[in-house]
Amino acid sequence: MIEELHKVHEASIYCLAMSPNGHYLATGSNDKAVKIFSNASEGLKMQTEMTNHDGTVRAVQFLPDAGQNAILASGGAGSGRVYLTDVAAEQVLSYVLPSNAGVITDITAPSRHLLYLTSGPTVVSWDTRQKNTETLSLGDLAVQSLSSNTGEPNFLATGSENGTVAFWDMRNTELPLYQQKAHNKAVRSIAMQGQWLIAGSMDQHISLHNLQKFQNLVTIDCGEKVVGCDISTDIDCAISTQSDGSCHFWKISFDSAEL
Repeated sequence: MIEELHKVHEASIYCLAMSPNGHYLATGSNDKAVKIFSNASEGLKMQTEMTNHDGTVRAVQFLPDAGQNAILASGGAGSGRVYLTDVAAEQVLSYVLPSNAGVITDITAPSRHLLYLTSGPTVVSWDTRQKNTETLSLGDLAVQSLSSNTGEPNFLATGSENGTVAFWDMRNTELPLYQQKAHNKAVRSIAMQGQWLIAGSMDQHISLHNLQKFQNLVTIDCGEKVVGCDISTDIDCAISTQSDGSCHFWKISFDSAEL
């Protein structure tokens, strides 16, 4: 462990994100606040607190390709508003209220000007240069988690309440490019790196998928409900966090297609 921060929020921390340039860390909490930490030479230092949200902050995501600026998207319960904040300037740039006004459970940003959001059971897109969102039709799946590759706005991975993992071409969403009922309960977290996808579920399992071969390669029992997962950029390892507070690191073996 390099550093540990105590009592960052007045309630449990629900989500966190690191800026692409590594200069900022954002945390969202059940206390309805977003806190921003700067990564200074002496360690993490709290820079500011955002109190715009009127419910649990369930998703924070920095936008890619923002240059020297760090732009944070945040959303959650309450009104369902999603805010864009210039972290360095400590200024809200804009906000949007999706037309169906559901709880925001996840946010992904494939480009600087495009966000995909889960709002209630549906997915909406937001061109951040506009004041409105567009509701997207992804069949009858109640989506709970999202992921995208930076620079690829036409493709989106989703995890649903019924345990389904899917991969979509957003130019034609009549049918997904890939769909697998990989889990028995809600897919709480999903992460994509290139052609690889990892999903974590409330059924206590994570699954690894190859989107080029359209295969669910392996499923692993984590012993507790999986609340978060991610995969490294070099597809060498994965991480999962569980409801009991544990964190598992997984080595990915391509020779045996195993975690």
